[in-house]
Amino acid sequence: MSTTIIYPHRIEFLNRGKCSVCGSLTQKIVNTNLSHFFGWTSCNQKDCDEKIKQSYNETTTDIETLIKKYGEKITIKRSNNTLEHDWEFDSNASKEVKDGPYWVFVKNISQNKRKEVTLDSIDELNKVLK
Repeated sequence: MSTTIIYPHRIEFLNRGKCSVCGSLTQKIVNTNLSHFFGWTSCNQKDCDEKIKQSYNETTTDIETLIKKYGEKITIKRSNNTLEHDWEFDSNASKEVKDGPYWVFVKNISQNKRKEVTLDSIDELNKVLK
């Protein structure tokens, strides 16, 4: 099987989809956990499922790994450029295109807010060593 990564794409729920690997018609959806509307579709063939699993692993960082790296609470920059603390991860991080950033949802429970940010911005604000 080739090592080409298949990046997640928008999933249309009302239409029968095509397998992200081979193009066969399918209904099986594999989400990125960043969004229910974003991921892959699979025809259930073993090779296709393995390729999607490999692509998922290459384009996704799970929430447990993020918490281990950054901690339970993180600092984020709001759209008005203010820094806020006590935010938490609310999803896995997922990369949508080859040279693009990883995106992740974060939440602030006390403020009842949720925001999508890049891991690059979290690295910058939380002084994480790579």
